[in-house]
Amino acid sequence: MLGQVGHMITQLADTAMVGKYLGETPLAAVSLASSVFVLYLVLIIGLATGITTRVGNYHGEKNNEGIARATASGLITMIICVAPLAIFAWATNGVLAHLDWPPEVVEIAIPYYKVLCWSMLPLGVFMAFKHFIDGLEITIPAMVVSIVSNLVNVALNYALIEGNWGFDAYGLLGAGYATFIARVVMVVLIVAVILYNKTFRSHCHYILKLGWFPKQIKEIIKLGFPIGLQYLMEGGAFVIGAIMVGWLGKTNASAHHIALQVSAFTFMFASGLGSAATIRVSNLLGAKKHNQLGVAIKSLYFMIIMLQLLFAISIYTFNKQLPELFINETEVLQIAAVLLLFAALFQVMDGIQLLAAGILRGASDVKIPTLIAGISYWVLAIPIGYLLQQHTNLGPSGVWVGFTVGLSFAAVFLSFRVRKVL
Repeated sequence: MLGQVGHMITQLADTAMVGKYLGETPLAAVSLASSVFVLYLVLIIGLATGITTRVGNYHGEKNNEGIARATASGLITMIICVAPLAIFAWATNGVLAHLDWPPEVVEIAIPYYKVLCWSMLPLGVFMAFKHFIDGLEITIPAMVVSIVSNLVNVALNYALIEGNWGFDAYGLLGAGYATFIARVVMVVLIVAVILYNKTFRSHCHYILKLGWFPKQIKEIIKLGFPIGLQYLMEGGAFVIGAIMVGWLGKTNASAHHIALQVSAFTFMFASGLGSAATIRVSNLLGAKKHNQLGVAIKSLYFMIIMLQLLFAISIYTFNKQLPELFINETEVLQIAAVLLLFAALFQVMDGIQLLAAGILRGASDVKIPTLIAGISYWVLAIPIGYLLQQHTNLGPSGVWVGFTVGLSFAAVFLSFRVRKVL
């Protein structure tokens, strides 16, 4: 969970420090750039999750050669997929200018977005190594690396946004540079950990050879692409929601982005527990310990419900105080406080759908969950949010009602799928 939250804190730090140092317009620019960038980010995470499932299966079977082949294949897969993705994202940056956001927001969002695009490359390599380690049920190294890289990001934000410690002031672009450098640091640290640790180093002869294993590459893509599509459908729904809120002006856009950052922070805790579910289920299936699956799954459900209830109560209780961490402008704070009430409302359902999806990934069941995600977010969440925002007086709250309906549908039907498959 802490490793997953580490990825989120990078964006959270950018949001908080840009909002505090630069104000409403740059904060809205972060919202616009992040809304588009997250589509690529979730595809990268989804592809990498296929590595965890395969490594977890081989680890359960105690098949060291299989682990090494899966890791090498995963690294190749990430490189050949992420590099073109980064180039495409950078080359199509003009899409930001066609989303009907205020021109002054778009003008400063595009340079920031371009830097984020290049940060995909180190992030993809890090994800390959992280998911290899996770599949071995050793999750502390990736957590430590994420925490250290985020400290680097915060320090560089402080130095580069306003020009502290003798550096030039780059404004919003400085936050982009900080993110890129922090992600390069992540790669350096995770490689150092792998080379230092005997358990990881024993697999390195295959990884360093970058052996070409077409069968394993095909398996990882076959697993990872539908998972990435699931993430893309959910993340895409939230992106469309952000775009729709942006039509209401930069004040609503900034408030929406603040509420979304708080919600995304708790999302990453649930996502971490979902990743733990993928690791545990894939290991138990690989070891053919089917009798332990029921206990593991019930334990995971209990944990996610308790965790998300805690978050729901916390967000509800501090809905007015949390936005003050990001900005000082009264109107933005008032709107964000209302939106956080909806975030509190869907916490439990969001956690359950993430956990159920993680369990199913551990069982290599990805096609039906992808269909459920499509219905949840593109048949329910987006249309409902659009209708309520455009044809009622709910404003941005209408979009959040749509989110709540979509996440609830996903939670119920993915849980039915878990029961059927396992």
